[in-house]
Amino acid sequence: MCRIKYILLVLFSAIACNSVNNTTLEQVGGERFHYHSPITCIEDAGDSLLLGTAAGKIISFDLSDGDMREVYTTGTTDRTIYQIMDLGADGLLYSVQDEGLSRILPDRSRREYLIEGKETSYSAYSTICDKQSGRIYAATSNGVYFWNDSDLYGHRI
Repeated sequence: MCRIKYILLVLFSAIACNSVNNTTLEQVGGERFHYHSPITCIEDAGDSLLLGTAAGKIISFDLSDGDMREVYTTGTTDRTIYQIMDLGADGLLYSVQDEGLSRILPDRSRREYLIEGKETSYSAYSTICDKQSGRIYAATSNGVYFWNDSDLYGHRI
């Protein structure tokens, strides 16, 4: 299963980076899906892949039937999705260029992880979640921060 996901990633990336002549997956031996924005990150979410794009969208690609649906959009095409992390029952953590780190909670509400003095005006390039402590760590444009589950503002390391 892992090998299929990596093959799909390579195919998606080939299409995403080839927007000049609009190559399709049909031309490289697969189903037909057009991408006009580079895919910037990918997350394994069990039966689906979550794809982040340079146009500020998170797309769910169902591996069983090939169905795609938009999970989130920044509302503007100039914000890159840097990372997506499936937290299972705890929601979906994602980072957006110059919009910080956020989580879509199971009830579809959104939680923002703030940095004092910047609020959400920062970029989180890489994140990890310590499931035992509930802490989220992020390498950001303002340094390395962590948030406990109840924290509104991050703590600089």
